[in-house]
Amino acid sequence: MSVRPTSAALNWRKARSDLSLSFSAQLIYKLIGYVILAVLARYLSPDEFGQFFYAAAVAGMFVLVTDLGTYRYLLREAAASPETALDRFSEVLSLRLPAFLLYFALVAGFALLVKPDIAGVVMITGLYVALKDLYRSVASLFLGLRKVVYAVLAYGSSQVLLVLVVLLLTARKASLHEILWGHVAAFGALLSVGLLVARLRIGPFRLVPRLGVLGGVARLSLPFFMLAVLELIHWKVDTLMIGFFWPYSQVATYETAAKLFEASQFMMRPIMAIFLPVCAQLVVQGKWIEIERLKRKLLGWAAGLGLAIAGVVFAVAGLVIVLVYGSDYVASEPVLRVLYLGSPALYLSFVSLFVSNALHLERQAVIVLVVGVLANVVLNLFLIPPLGAIGAAFTSVVTQTIVAALLMRLNRRGLRQAARSKPDGTTLEAR
Repeated sequence: MSVRPTSAALNWRKARSDLSLSFSAQLIYKLIGYVILAVLARYLSPDEFGQFFYAAAVAGMFVLVTDLGTYRYLLREAAASPETALDRFSEVLSLRLPAFLLYFALVAGFALLVKPDIAGVVMITGLYVALKDLYRSVASLFLGLRKVVYAVLAYGSSQVLLVLVVLLLTARKASLHEILWGHVAAFGALLSVGLLVARLRIGPFRLVPRLGVLGGVARLSLPFFMLAVLELIHWKVDTLMIGFFWPYSQVATYETAAKLFEASQFMMRPIMAIFLPVCAQLVVQGKWIEIERLKRKLLGWAAGLGLAIAGVVFAVAGLVIVLVYGSDYVASEPVLRVLYLGSPALYLSFVSLFVSNALHLERQAVIVLVVGVLANVVLNLFLIPPLGAIGAAFTSVVTQTIVAALLMRLNRRGLRQAARSKPDGTTLEAR
């Protein structure tokens, strides 16, 4: 007689299935993304390519004003309480929509006051970045409810549309502005598809005009907002500082390598998207031993995978740069090698940060990232003016290592305290 799998076994089976699907999708997204970058690198001049990257960095910094930390908040809350997920989603949308007015004012003000020479590029980029980021709220609902296939289909369709639009526009000799408007169309379609799938497959949602409710969501999301701001500053302050000290061509040198380094994150993002909800459920159940085992296993995977990928990229960096961007960007080769030295620390940070989120340690994690950002800025001030892109790359490796070590220490202490306070596995009270 066959034995029926337990609920826990079924959950782990689903987690492995979701992880496989998410990994495959992320790989396809990255390949499509590099097709787009390869086309644009050969079509645009190095100066225009630098403007493209710089505008995206600026918009990416300011768009956090619209997110307010709600992505991780909604992901955790939907996983912990699926029955109230649509209510939380409605509240998040209602909070984010008015924030877009402030976001566009900040982007336009920065463009006109600080970078008037590329104001149009920055503002159009700001629009497509906003549409893409608003979809993240839809994605957090899908992932929190373990509906990974919905997120894969929605984002995958937009990526196929985007690559077709870029290929069509470059074939027609379109300007950089026209190419950016093509991005706006593709990510507008992404948001529309995501909202439609949510409405048809999960249920109705609505705007919530009650200021008291929205204020409560903003308060609960604030630590996540601070984490997102600090993470983005850590990632993008290098690009912004290079743009102030060096020509845009040097920005392109750094960002072409940084985009390839960001590709390494596709290995970890699915793990976060799948296992943050799992960890959140284990925390609600008070299963500290299972969380500790899961944490150790994921940290081991992260360290091993990071070392393996760093070794491969160090050996083939020159070939990858020429294959993706062409011979005009060979100066990015040493930058890429240095950046990938930090991939083990980056992977450890990814795992440690989402475990902190599941354990409700996001406020303490904020302090850790403040330390990382301050170290990043100080080291960049010393290294970027004389060394440019390579100096920023060395800074990234050092500060990622600092952050990873501090986050792992935080989680170790947090789990010990939680196990002492609730040793019998009873459900945690809402915080």
